[in-house]
Amino acid sequence: LETTFATDTNDPQQLRQVMQQLAFEVARTLRKRAKKGAVVRIRVRLADFTTTTRQQRLHHITDSDLEILRIGWALFQQHGYVGQKIRLIGIGVEIGHEPPQQQQLELFAPTHTTHATANQSVVTTVVDQILDRFGEHAIHRGTTAPSK
Repeated sequence: LETTFATDTNDPQQLRQVMQQLAFEVARTLRKRAKKGAVVRIRVRLADFTTTTRQQRLHHITDSDLEILRIGWALFQQHGYVGQKIRLIGIGVEIGHEPPQQQQLELFAPTHTTHATANQSVVTTVVDQILDRFGEHAIHRGTTAPSK
């Protein structure tokens, strides 16, 4: 998914907020289709119309908007786009083919990390149920809520 801005922007807060909303939509589509992504890809078009695509393969497949955003924003920062005038920003995933039962768990992962991941999964499921029942604009993450 991509967004083209009416005017070029270099506001990192606006860019991250747009990327977060796009990541949410990508992850929601993955979950609706019972798929998971193995590669996160971003597309950036600068003010001079130079367009680049950057991607990163994940260590495990995911359908988490938070994970997709984390990787996408890291790619955005690593490749020096922060501070540049941006015309278009996009984020997407390449579908993974790793069966979930073969997903490797971390042996020494802190217990709070394991519980946080489980809690996030429950929250995501509830959010999807609310969106399915009341429509796509019924609920938003705090930082993506439309301003009034």
